[in-house]
Amino acid sequence: MTNEGTRPIVTTSALKTSRVFYGWWVVLASGIGLAFCFGPIIVATFGIFLKPLSNEFGWSRAQISLAFSLAMVAHTVAMPFIGRLADYIGARKVILAGSLFLGLGVFLLSTVSAHLWQFCAIYVIIGSVAGGTAPVPYSKVIARWFDRMRGLALGLALATLSLSFATMPFVAETMLAAIGWRRTYALMGMAVIVITIPVIGLLLKAFFLMSASFHGVIVHLVPLLTDRGLSAQNAALAASLVGVGSFLARIGIGYLLDIFFAASVAAWMFTASTLGLCILFVPTAGFLPYAAALPLRRVHPGRRSRSDADG
Repeated sequence: MTNEGTRPIVTTSALKTSRVFYGWWVVLASGIGLAFCFGPIIVATFGIFLKPLSNEFGWSRAQISLAFSLAMVAHTVAMPFIGRLADYIGARKVILAGSLFLGLGVFLLSTVSAHLWQFCAIYVIIGSVAGGTAPVPYSKVIARWFDRMRGLALGLALATLSLSFATMPFVAETMLAAIGWRRTYALMGMAVIVITIPVIGLLLKAFFLMSASFHGVIVHLVPLLTDRGLSAQNAALAASLVGVGSFLARIGIGYLLDIFFAASVAAWMFTASTLGLCILFVPTAGFLPYAAALPLRRVHPGRRSRSDADG
């Protein structure tokens, strides 16, 4: 069972040192995600693609509209399960998965052939996963961050959905006239993935993915350094320094979390680890392998920062 039902823990000192309450960053991330959700991407633009599809394949408007009707049925049926899933594994994971599959589904629309069933099947898939990008999971995340001004926070996030709904038909029509309906579908699908997932992952916290990337470097550190001419003993010493850096960082992070906003501490830790990765690109010489190894650690500031960033 997820811990998203509990309220984030933010210390008084963290609130004082943070210039902007982190909840507003959550609102910003949610607004960007909602701008690329099922409503603006599918509902608002469906009519834009109707005539081009009809001209391309000879389908009637009723046949094309069948796909949208099936998508809405699938959306209605799946929504209670998606809501339950958000309660069980957390809204953030549901949003990320929903955005990924929505983007892939829209991209697949660019590959449809003259078989109507294929077009309808893709829309059913899109409708089934669309609940993950709906306002419900976003509202769940936002509501946990606000006691006061909760209505304003929700309203601001949902306002971006309306703005996107108003602008997306014009954007889609402009793209369609310039590059055709297939490429328009492809670019829209990629936009959902490339824009939504990094934003949600960054501001609603996907530390697992970044930590996994650092782990990938750590397990290959010794072979990498020996390939660059270091002796096995010196490469092993560099690998040992990863543990030394982790030991020092865990103590330091625990102290800093009592003074500074947890998300700010995490950002600095990621910056230090990224610096270590960058040093590895420099031709190996002198102390550089050891300087690179020290900040290479799994960035895991602790329970408080996980609660903060999950929203």
